[in-house]
Amino acid sequence: MFKLKLIIAIILIIEFKCQNIKFCDPVTSPINPTSLPKLPDEFEARVELNSLNENRNMESTILYDKNEKRADFTIREYNNSIRVIYDFEHDQIFSIKNRKCIAKKITESPQDNFFFGLVQDQFGLNMKPPNFLFHFNNGFPHEKLSQTTYRGIPVNHFRSCQDWPENKASLLIDYYFTIPGYNPAVSFFGDVFNELPVASTVKGYVEINEAEQTKREIYHEYNFFEFKPVVLRKSELFNLPRGVFCQNQTYKEPIPTVPESFSYITETINPKAKAASSERIFYSNQLKTFRLDIVTAANIKGVNVQDPVKIVHDYNSGVAYVINKNRGNCSFYPLGSIQLDNLDEAHLSSGYYTLKSPKDFLRIDDSLVYAGERYERGLLCDVFVSKKNASAELPEMVAELYFLKTQIYSDQSTDKLETVVPISYHINGQNFTIISHAFDFDSQLNRKNFDVSQCFQGKNRINFGIQFRYPDGVDEESFIQFYGRLLEDEFDEKIFKSFKFYSASPLRIARPRFEPNRRGFTVYSAITDRADSINHFIKNGKSKVDFQKITHGVPANSAETCTEICLNDTQFNLPLDYKCMSFDICMQPIGGFICSFYNYSLTTDPAVVSDSAAECDHYSKITEWYDSASKDALYRMIEESVIRKELYLDVKDDQGNPVLTFSAIDIFQTTELSSESGSSGLSSFIKQFVLAAGNIDFNETAVLNSEQLIFRKNNGSSPEECARNCVRESTFECQIYTYNKETRECKWSSIGELFDSQNPSANYFIEKPGVEIFIKDPLYNFIKYPSKVTSIVDYTVEDATSESDCAIKCNKEKSFKCRSFNFCSSDDGKSFRCLLSETNIHSLDKDPNVVTTSLCSHFSKRALNDFQFFAHTQLSVEPQTKISRSTVESCAEICVFDDSFFCRSFDFDTERNICYLYKENLVDKYNFELGIKTNKKINHYSRQVYEKDGKLKNIEPLDKPSGIGAGTIAGILIVILIGGFIIGILFTFVYLKLSKKNDMLPVMKFVNPNYSRQIDE
Repeated sequence: MFKLKLIIAIILIIEFKCQNIKFCDPVTSPINPTSLPKLPDEFEARVELNSLNENRNMESTILYDKNEKRADFTIREYNNSIRVIYDFEHDQIFSIKNRKCIAKKITESPQDNFFFGLVQDQFGLNMKPPNFLFHFNNGFPHEKLSQTTYRGIPVNHFRSCQDWPENKASLLIDYYFTIPGYNPAVSFFGDVFNELPVASTVKGYVEINEAEQTKREIYHEYNFFEFKPVVLRKSELFNLPRGVFCQNQTYKEPIPTVPESFSYITETINPKAKAASSERIFYSNQLKTFRLDIVTAANIKGVNVQDPVKIVHDYNSGVAYVINKNRGNCSFYPLGSIQLDNLDEAHLSSGYYTLKSPKDFLRIDDSLVYAGERYERGLLCDVFVSKKNASAELPEMVAELYFLKTQIYSDQSTDKLETVVPISYHINGQNFTIISHAFDFDSQLNRKNFDVSQCFQGKNRINFGIQFRYPDGVDEESFIQFYGRLLEDEFDEKIFKSFKFYSASPLRIARPRFEPNRRGFTVYSAITDRADSINHFIKNGKSKVDFQKITHGVPANSAETCTEICLNDTQFNLPLDYKCMSFDICMQPIGGFICSFYNYSLTTDPAVVSDSAAECDHYSKITEWYDSASKDALYRMIEESVIRKELYLDVKDDQGNPVLTFSAIDIFQTTELSSESGSSGLSSFIKQFVLAAGNIDFNETAVLNSEQLIFRKNNGSSPEECARNCVRESTFECQIYTYNKETRECKWSSIGELFDSQNPSANYFIEKPGVEIFIKDPLYNFIKYPSKVTSIVDYTVEDATSESDCAIKCNKEKSFKCRSFNFCSSDDGKSFRCLLSETNIHSLDKDPNVVTTSLCSHFSKRALNDFQFFAHTQLSVEPQTKISRSTVESCAEICVFDDSFFCRSFDFDTERNICYLYKENLVDKYNFELGIKTNKKINHYSRQVYEKDGKLKNIEPLDKPSGIGAGTIAGILIVILIGGFIIGILFTFVYLKLSKKNDMLPVMKFVNPNYSRQIDE
């Protein structure tokens, strides 16, 4: 290998000192330094070094950029080369030899600074000016000799004699620069820099030893080729080469933040094997789903499909879907049974499968360091590199991740700016290279990209349509042109939000289809059933765990039966903290099977081991949470959100603020998702009511004469429209309506008590042939919490027949105010009972009295039942909170659940749907000035009860203020204190005089000359 001493003449500079052995004398006719050729602060050149006295030859490439504080040089001799990259900005030197790289700090490596020097300026570390590198115009005298030619190029000849004592050298240096005006055959910079260095020769002595009078003579020639006063493609040339990782690198650039959802097309290339493949990937951390589209699944174990397929992994339920794109058929698999090179899966210590984070999915970790900028596929990229150490499965390799340097627009229709775009991922090993390119990266994803509804047909889904009304200023044409495409994601989000406390995967919502018409638009979608329970477990064949740890067992006829029991924890009176996580199913010697259930699994408890058992199979749950809600329960929640006017779609601005709102007005079931516009099924409004009695109507005179009741009626309504009138009534909570089939007359009122058909009220109801009276379903005013129960019970009712029966018993309870009940089944599921309570569930997360059980469900009355209704009434006091775009029921819930203050009442503006929360209550009207007034647009709701420490308490009036302020009270206290002090002094004085008069010393007397009266002192 060459010696760096051979080029020390061109790369060293030190202060001048006198020495005895000299090769030359200082020049006699020095030129003014300002007249010497100027060297640029940025250049690149190829340099040929000839050691004429040793008959050796080397070549180097030098890149120099003082402004960017970077330098780069490569030296080659025979088959050996070494490259050194200087990064003064980040105090790093990278030395690369045979594709091995070592990083050091410049400030800790003075022996490596002789090439470019080191200075500290006002901006930090930097290299010395280019004169230092060329040793030209560097403080030593220079003279200009005659014009000549060098390599056939007309040049000006300059000379300098320089002594370098610290390097024990005396050198004569000749410089050759092109003459001004010379135009080389290939030059792009003649107008900017027209005196180019052509060559330099160095003659003299090095290794001078004054004591022994020895020296070594050198004669070097440096030829400059392709000199350019600018560095081309500096983004690559100053950075680490491809496939190289530098040990000990300390400098790291921040890695771009990856979006939570994205899609891209990947092309994977194996150059050595001359193989390539292409896939499309969809990833959503928000939805906890992953999708892979491939040309053929023939090589995927367990699938073996020749046609193009899409594979969807749903981590909400633990189920994988494989959908044949050509044939449309669908297959279900447990997650983990389909291995995709662990592309999306991560096995946690808890033992459950979960989706990798966005960073892990794109192979981003803390080992990545910044390797600089590089062009990939013609795109300028930031490159991050890491070294993967060898393991039993994989050899040592270097991974490189390329991110696009600039921002791009991925979706021209929405002007979505992509700030993070991965371009490529390279894996470089000793004998292989794998390149994976990413195309069409897009962070705009929604549920339609993961639609699996085609896997559920017929009875396995509920198709429905929801009708929306256009707001003012929007018609069919403008909706189609501007708004329709913006509402699809909003629809999915609001439907999923309507599920509330139910555990359900977002993939249960079918891709919506919007059909606009003249008055509004209808959205057609569907709710699918959950996958069969067997698909939520992964099978460990021919094994079992310790029978000593079995929680319980049960005979079964198949593994499917066991999985259903495990997921639902049904049929057994189990501890409340029990949670089935795995089971064994074993064949019995006498025939049949038995299931053994555990509250742990092989993967969640490292201490558990399995034994081989030919007669058994072990099944472990895949994901921690189970997609347990039925399609009927989910559809019921969507219905309620429409009926209660909680479902609306917003068009939002760039800041996420709603600027336009489309409200849902009706929901109905359809036979097919592709129903034609205008079709409808069973209205969800009429389903909320049950027929209470026939030949009964409202007593209009009695209702209208009541100041506390509101009455409505219209003619020409259908039964569905009459139910809708009651449900959509905004000024009060309608629970009863009557309908005359002959006259089609519809009546509804604010009467809140459920009507007893066996004992009709003489005040508000009369007998009338042909009229039917309908009441809200008893369960309508209750919110159901499946598999939940409250530990507080005030009264138990045995032999209940149904949930509705329990609701009626709660409503009719007279001994206390019933506000909730638990509906529980016996162990054998043949009998039921009601557990009534005056408490209510406010929050499943906060309420310590709520526990989980498979035998019960809890029903709590809606918050509005705790309030008394006052029609057309408004308070004039200052509200504590104002809530826009609300409903009466949501307003009541917010008032009850608000922790910021004790909310005791609220007003509801029925025209603008605005809610005003107050700390005052109508019971305070005798002690406070509430400013009660009549307002036809506003109704008032005063709270009657509240809970404290698990007890129900009545709202009591606030104490009447005394009229004495704090300042007055303070003044009175001060006066009392001062007066008391003075009286105390006087009392003490008199007391002492009277009590001690006889005990005093002889009295002294004096005579006032003005008075004849003697005074005792």
